[in-house]
Amino acid sequence: MSFADIVSAEVIKIRTIPAYLVAAVVAMLLTGAGALVIAGSIDAQGNIPLIARGDMGSTAGGSVNAIAIPSDVLLYVTMVIGVLIATADLRNGTLRVASVMVPWRGRLLAAKFTAAAAAGLVVALAGLVVGYLGGLIGAAGPFSPVSGGGFVVLLAILLAIPLATVLGVAVGLLFKSTAAAVATLLIWALGFEQVLLFVLPSSVSAYLPFKTVGANASIIGVLGPLPGLAVFAAMVAVVVAAACVVHSRRDLA
Repeated sequence: MSFADIVSAEVIKIRTIPAYLVAAVVAMLLTGAGALVIAGSIDAQGNIPLIARGDMGSTAGGSVNAIAIPSDVLLYVTMVIGVLIATADLRNGTLRVASVMVPWRGRLLAAKFTAAAAAGLVVALAGLVVGYLGGLIGAAGPFSPVSGGGFVVLLAILLAIPLATVLGVAVGLLFKSTAAAVATLLIWALGFEQVLLFVLPSSVSAYLPFKTVGANASIIGVLGPLPGLAVFAAMVAVVVAAACVVHSRRDLA
């Protein structure tokens, strides 16, 4: 069985689960709705006021933030879907069956990560398009999200979401429990990191995993979108490597 065949089989598993599609569609709609609302605060210069956090002063960001800020929901939802892709396979025993059919565990995991990244990329692209349409409809001022550095911000978000999906798969493989994996990721991202933003200087908080990507990277203004994406990718690579090592030594029974 070729690698392409294995990836194809993994994609079929992902796209035939209705819950994944529903969650992705809801995330896209929320991104569009959020963009519509945020775009209503665009001023005559095409800027959006940003709330100060930690040691950061009040700033005004470009209209790209009307899309970037609500796009966080795409990242978190696809990350949870990634967890489910892994834990559902473990819980239902389909990963064990697949391991019998594809005895090369490394190739099987690589196919699973590839399929998850592809699914995340599709959701990201569709979600950003919906976000653009929402921002265009709700804009109270000049709306040009791709002007200036906006294109780079959107490109970094587009690539960060598939990485987040892969991260979800890796953490799901490590924990084996859906509840434990999802709780760990969301409590860290939406709990600890939000608190640390207020107590750490921006030169440090910029390196928090979920603050290296999305709107946060450009708002904090330390790393920037692409350097932040590189840091996030390195962190995801470490977790993926750990998941591969643990999985290779684990009995699937």
